[in-house]
Amino acid sequence: MIYNIDMKIKRVLTIVVFSLILLIILIVSFSYAYLNINIESDLNITFKTSRNYIEYYINGKMQYNIPPKNLEYIIDKKQTSCTNGTYSWDYDNWKPVIKGDNVSCKIYFKNINNIYNMYKTINNSVANAPQNGIYYFDSNGDLDYGNGTKITLNNKDTNIKGIVSVWNKKLIYACLKDNAKAENYSYYSKDYTITESDYPCSTTRYSELVTNSNLEYKSNFNYENMGKYSNGEILINGSVESGTTELIPIDPNKKYRVQVTMKTNDTAAYNFLGIKEYGVKSNMIKANNVMYITGTDCYLTSDLNPGDTVVHLSTLENWQNLSPYYQRGIIFWNEYNDVEGMLPIHYYSSSNYYDLYTDFSKINKTNKTITLTKAWSSSKIPKGTYLNQSSDGNSYNYGILAYRQITTSYVTYSMNITGYAYNNSDNTKFKYGTHFINLLGLWSYRNGSANTINYIKNVSIKEIN
Repeated sequence: MIYNIDMKIKRVLTIVVFSLILLIILIVSFSYAYLNINIESDLNITFKTSRNYIEYYINGKMQYNIPPKNLEYIIDKKQTSCTNGTYSWDYDNWKPVIKGDNVSCKIYFKNINNIYNMYKTINNSVANAPQNGIYYFDSNGDLDYGNGTKITLNNKDTNIKGIVSVWNKKLIYACLKDNAKAENYSYYSKDYTITESDYPCSTTRYSELVTNSNLEYKSNFNYENMGKYSNGEILINGSVESGTTELIPIDPNKKYRVQVTMKTNDTAAYNFLGIKEYGVKSNMIKANNVMYITGTDCYLTSDLNPGDTVVHLSTLENWQNLSPYYQRGIIFWNEYNDVEGMLPIHYYSSSNYYDLYTDFSKINKTNKTITLTKAWSSSKIPKGTYLNQSSDGNSYNYGILAYRQITTSYVTYSMNITGYAYNNSDNTKFKYGTHFINLLGLWSYRNGSANTINYIKNVSIKEIN
């Protein structure tokens, strides 16, 4: 009996000793799994390790000026390699990960000083942005804020293109591509939380043009004019006109889908929903800036001066006898801006004048004159200026919903739009002169009340094939 007990004790002791040895081996292996890192770079960069995560330092200081989210984009992945382990990127925590037993990694970096200088140049320039929105680099490689201010990042060694997002005179993010070096750079403000699904410089974020599209910021960021954020929704109270804040640049040669997922507590109310359109100077383009009576093209045969009561034209043959006040007027095609120069006829004009004559008896087709009700009081318009009989229509493009009721359950409403159309003639096309758009709604515009609430949980504008 004693012998059997001794044998059992010995077996137990053997198992315990063996387990302790195995545990020590595992601890030692784990301890060295993430620490044997060999950094090779022309900068004084060291890493502090915590388990399999690494923080990065430059010249002994933790990098706050360039947010840690950028680390993936300053590491040269082509040269970085590991022995006895792997290097990867942890998208949940936005940190690089080194794994393996006795792993040794050589991590190479791009020219971080050059990248940081570009970031500083952009960050210092955003105060020149006239409003919130996304800004592009123009054909000359300059960051163009559309108000005469341009910033260049290019030199003999670089060819920078990309986009910059500005909010309240602050840089939110910049997505840059150096075509000369085939490298991508990206920066983000540490003031805003960016999730993987809305990562601005990723392929998916490039396709989604609306910031905070799915309310991933958990705030009304980009929806300040529309309503309050609450529990994953934007709440729009009452009968109001409002839209997203950010202006989104468009290319008329591309096709876009604009969509909104929404519901209401008032099914009796009627809604109008679509887009606002803006020119290259961020000027709003309404129907009266582009609409005219077809076939009434003509030009001034004499200067139209302040105090004149008669307008002299090249022809009035196709001028029409129309009663609405906005069709008893003239739209002059004399628009100029410092970006596009003199705009083409029928493109866009802010020189539209209504109710210039009382009735059609003031139109003399024989003499080719219009007798004005009041003397001309605006600035001089020179001889030879082209014009049309004026007109008007829906101020905005209501291609998503036009006088429609919605349900108490979430439904996604959408429109597709591409190309340009003259004379506000097609809501599947942009008005001529459009360079930027944003979402616009006339929420519960008919039959709505102070108690009406519309709920939004997604706004999307994407390029589509």
